[in-house]
Amino acid sequence: MQEISTVTVNNFFTTINITFFIAGGTLGVFLTLITKFGSKFIDEYFNKREAVQKKKREFAKEVIAICTEGSTVGYNAMPGSQRHIHYIASQVEGLDKSIADDIRRYLGLWVLCAIRQTPGPYENKNPSKDDIEYCASLQRQAAVLDDSILERIRKWG
Repeated sequence: MQEISTVTVNNFFTTINITFFIAGGTLGVFLTLITKFGSKFIDEYFNKREAVQKKKREFAKEVIAICTEGSTVGYNAMPGSQRHIHYIASQVEGLDKSIADDIRRYLGLWVLCAIRQTPGPYENKNPSKDDIEYCASLQRQAAVLDDSILERIRKWG
């Protein structure tokens, strides 16, 4: 077995073991590089996480606005922009698919309820009792879905 040779320098009060000095310097450089790259990965992770949280808060505001619009008109008037609601649902799908599906279902119930009451070719000017009950059931389903969506979306903000 071969021993590691060490060189020592004696200078009055100081004794330096050059082998350990070189090993310590190399270890210091190695640890500095690890710390440098590690801190970049950690910063990148937290920046990405912060961006996702910001995006969630933005979409939460949009979804809350959509649900508020539907509930304030009692689902009796057509939504302001169905395209915008589909766009928001598509964006939310990247974060939570179940909420996006519920937003689309919510929009469908809202449109079904409003289409018979909005002036145009599908307007029902003399609704029967069955028509009124049908719309009331659509409104109840939409209200339940509205509460469910808002409950889950509020956790984002």
